[in-house]
Amino acid sequence: MEQTLFAFIWRNSSRQQIIVLCITLLSFPILYYSLELPKIIINDAIGDDAAPFPREYFGQTYEQVPYLL
Repeated sequence: MEQTLFAFIWRNSSRQQIIVLCITLLSFPILYYSLELPKIIINDAIGDDAAPFPREYFGQTYEQVPYLL
């Protein structure tokens, strides 16, 4: 019998723990950018005074509200 709970868990599931750790570390950049992209879009459409509206993307002209949507 192991003396600590951590030693018992590590002895019985060390391989699975390492796999979960790797998946977690690999998913951090994806999760960060999935949360950062909406922030960039909203800040660009609402609070950015440096770039005036209307803006043109792919041949379409957008005012501030349609650009946000």
